[in-house]
Amino acid sequence: MGRLLERFGRTRTAGAIAALVAIAGTSAFALVALGDDEPSSTPAAVTDSPTVANSVTPTGTATVAPEGPPTPIKHPGILDGMPMTDEEWEARKDLLPLAVMVDNAAGAYPQAGLNRADIVYEGFVEGGITRLMAVYW
Repeated sequence: MGRLLERFGRTRTAGAIAALVAIAGTSAFALVALGDDEPSSTPAAVTDSPTVANSVTPTGTATVAPEGPPTPIKHPGILDGMPMTDEEWEARKDLLPLAVMVDNAAGAYPQAGLNRADIVYEGFVEGGITRLMAVYW
């Protein structure tokens, strides 16, 4: 995890993890929703001996405490929405974002400073070549 944070920064790493979790959840939901509606033709084996699985009895229903409204962020970042402290906000509030185009060809590796960018976009240029646009604030 430390290498990912060092290479891509916390914003891109968090976004990638969130995307993977969303894909996994969607896939699991689709598998359940598209599952077989008819029961299996062979019944499951029944055992009479007590085991841990069939000797446990439910003790009650689980209750979930209702959540309140989300806590508003006092100073969200203008590009990525990440919360900022009062000191960070005071230091950066009057600055303009800066966008830098970086070559993404194999000969340009390693690119320095992408992990400190607030947002990094990858765009096609021509013939399958891509460039990175790092936006700093």
